[in-house]
Amino acid sequence: MTERTCSIDGCDRPRWARGWCGTHYQRWRKTGDPGPAEVRGDPKPCSVDGCDNRAKARGWCTFHYTRWKLTGDPATPLRRKQYPKGTLCAFEGCDRPRRRHEWCHIHSQQHQRTGRVWPIRPWHDGDECIACGAPTGKERGFRKFCSARCQQLYYRHDGEIPQSFTCAVCGGEFPMEEADGKRRQRRLNSRVTQCRRCRQDRRKHGVSVGWLAARDGTDCSICGEPVDMTLTLPNQMCPSVDHVIPRAKGGTNDPENLALAHFTCNRIKSDSGQRLEVNRSRR
Repeated sequence: MTERTCSIDGCDRPRWARGWCGTHYQRWRKTGDPGPAEVRGDPKPCSVDGCDNRAKARGWCTFHYTRWKLTGDPATPLRRKQYPKGTLCAFEGCDRPRRRHEWCHIHSQQHQRTGRVWPIRPWHDGDECIACGAPTGKERGFRKFCSARCQQLYYRHDGEIPQSFTCAVCGGEFPMEEADGKRRQRRLNSRVTQCRRCRQDRRKHGVSVGWLAARDGTDCSICGEPVDMTLTLPNQMCPSVDHVIPRAKGGTNDPENLALAHFTCNRIKSDSGQRLEVNRSRR
């Protein structure tokens, strides 16, 4: 035996670690004893009484070795609580059989992952979105939503989707559906908090009619009559954004140059700034 071979008598394999070959070194790591040179032969059974499985590590089979790592004793019996047949889940309204921790398999997984349990929603095998009613794209399957926005809104409101929203600018109510009724609006995302009129005015002028009404009141800056904020086009008396100094004469979109006015008054005034001065003097 040379210095480059295993230090175990009778083993001529190359030395790998601690003076042993790879086989004896791995055996020492598992059992604490590198053992003799002859390793072939019938497999040894598990050292636990009554176990006929093959020994893998420390003289135990894989099952008892894992139990020793968890409890410190390979012979520790399993303490799994058994429930009588027909016992239902402890969660109210659940008719599934009880499996672990007084719950069924699904509720047990919910508690294991999140620390809480909630009702199990039934499967949906239709082809319509349960949030907006639009086609889901599948003739048959378990897809419940047509888009991620519908899914987000559905779970954010606990399944009770509002039919209308309150505009954060003008305070009016705008419906969930389009005016023409062709399809649902993409305001299913709750981050959309403004009605269409306020969004259009804000993109065009920088401010909306609701913001002007909150600043100056609801009287028309041209005729002086009250403006009904609930009216929309094609009604000619609906609110609109008026430029005190018309854009054709150098007016800007600054809030100081904007005022609330009837749509018909704003259209008749056009680019004439004198009409505004005359009507203001009559007030």
